[in-house]
Amino acid sequence: MAAKTGHLGPTMFRSTDRGRKWTEVKQPPAFRKAAEGEANRAVEAVFWLTPGHAKDKGVWYAGTSPAGLFLSADGGDHWEPVAGFNDHPMRPQWAPGNATPGGDCCIRFWSIP
Repeated sequence: MAAKTGHLGPTMFRSTDRGRKWTEVKQPPAFRKAAEGEANRAVEAVFWLTPGHAKDKGVWYAGTSPAGLFLSADGGDHWEPVAGFNDHPMRPQWAPGNATPGGDCCIRFWSIP
């Protein structure tokens, strides 16, 4: 579950007992630190969560604003940026501005056989 906690900003919570108990994830989605001369980006909101393929137990994907894609391989407890999208030189053209919610967004996912 994604949440925005006022002054602490966006974070995520997860449940392993069908929602009876929720705990904050150990590492929520965060962009990599920018290289010298680049502007830093910060996750403002997680607006999309989906599980990976059925054969990839524990894999989840998250879409963020500003436009970003993140992957968890441990059921959502730790999130890593997907460099192929987040650091791609075309990303500013695919997802201009601050992107969803409340703006333009282009995050396209495809299934891998």
